[in-house]
Amino acid sequence: MANWVPVIRETHQEAGWKRLSHYGFALQDAFIPIVRAEMAHLVPTTPLAFIPRIVDEQGQPQDFQLVALHSISEGVNLFIHPDGRWLGGYIPIAYRGYPFCLMPEPESQQQRLYIDQDCENVHPVCQSGDENIFTINGDFSPFMMRLMDFLQRYERARSLTDQAVYQLAQAGVIVPWQMPLRNSISGHQTQPLPQLHTVDLKALNQLDADTCATLTHSGAMEIAFTQHQSRYRLTALKHLYTLHHKFTSGRIRAPEIDLDALLVDEDDDLFVF
Repeated sequence: MANWVPVIRETHQEAGWKRLSHYGFALQDAFIPIVRAEMAHLVPTTPLAFIPRIVDEQGQPQDFQLVALHSISEGVNLFIHPDGRWLGGYIPIAYRGYPFCLMPEPESQQQRLYIDQDCENVHPVCQSGDENIFTINGDFSPFMMRLMDFLQRYERARSLTDQAVYQLAQAGVIVPWQMPLRNSISGHQTQPLPQLHTVDLKALNQLDADTCATLTHSGAMEIAFTQHQSRYRLTALKHLYTLHHKFTSGRIRAPEIDLDALLVDEDDDLFVF
């Protein structure tokens, strides 16, 4: 579990961090929050879903978060090799900012930069090959300024995405996802994550014209149809379950995997939004 602490000069003036060479920190992420701007990159390879973000006193979801599914099993990320290598092309924004993130301060609710103090790539004293967090004058380094801009744009996009998903929830078109998926390894039914939700296309098509116009203007309609379309990518997860079993059983040590039908190459620039 991450140990998030605020980035402050008194603590991190001499600190440094090395850019990620693996994604072992996310090996147990069955899903990851995404924003609307990422959907076009993800939908060719990855099923999307909604998970409850707010529930009422009776435990009924009132709001949801848009996520990319990396498996349908708790604690398993099929898009990451056990040694931490990313198996796909497009890497979600939430991973590319690590070990940094923006979080609201408890009192003011203003966004502040945090760092995972326990990340192995973070060093209390800058080492050879590290990126400086601060300059000698106590300002953020040029690289950190780019990172801050990246994270701020991500937070704005996340807020707009959350608002659009809330509109879908209020319209009553997000429903529990009944997803029987036969495990291609064991031949038994895999118990899916219980909190997964999807768009009810029939309910969506029955909305009145004014509601449809509102959802279209906010981007919610795009999210709804893209999420529903992405459901067909569950087939990709079945193939990845097979590969994951081979990795963990030691049958493949240094795989040369052709995932052309599942995963597409993307620009690996850290700050491509």
